[in-house]
Amino acid sequence: MTKKTIIEMAEEFGLTVETAVLPEHENALRVYKGANQVFIGTEDAVRIFLTDYKKDRPGLLEGSMYAYKE
Repeated sequence: MTKKTIIEMAEEFGLTVETAVLPEHENALRVYKGANQVFIGTEDAVRIFLTDYKKDRPGLLEGSMYAYKE
């Protein structure tokens, strides 16, 4: 079983990821939901965030096939 990339994990939720540099010159990743940043952190931190996001992701709004509670 192959470990999914962060990009693959994010795309499952309709999230996008871009690279960034933190003030300490550490590489980081920014996670976006549409135009809104929802998280920034190291690769390990983003992987943990996405794993938790999968568990805690809200369901669809009642009566809607498209809108989420997020």
